[in-house]
Amino acid sequence: LVINDGYLWVNSYGDGIDSNDEVIINGGTVIICGPVNDKNGALDFDTSCEINGGLVIICGTNGMATPPSKAKSNVIQIGFEYQINQGDTILITDEDDNVIFGFTNIKSYENIIISSNELATSILPS
Repeated sequence: LVINDGYLWVNSYGDGIDSNDEVIINGGTVIICGPVNDKNGALDFDTSCEINGGLVIICGTNGMATPPSKAKSNVIQIGFEYQINQGDTILITDEDDNVIFGFTNIKSYENIIISSNELATSILPS
């Protein structure tokens, strides 16, 4: 699966984007909201996921939350111990509390992955 540009919004209750091979995102805006159970992944790939640009937001459960295997921009992945409620807003700010990024999801989620050139650093679970 190759995404080169544009705006892609996925609202799923199962796998959001599912490739039995690789996923390559070269640009644009990709937002994936889902799934609602741990047996599915918001981003499900077998071989690799490469992000070469654009803004990517992936929200779902902790069960199959998988960050991209390679990204040219920084990536943040946060797994919460509790669900973030539908309609709650998550904000990422810089050291001066200027909002870099804000997102309000259309459903509850436990995990969020963000990839953007606007992020100064990557934060991934160890």
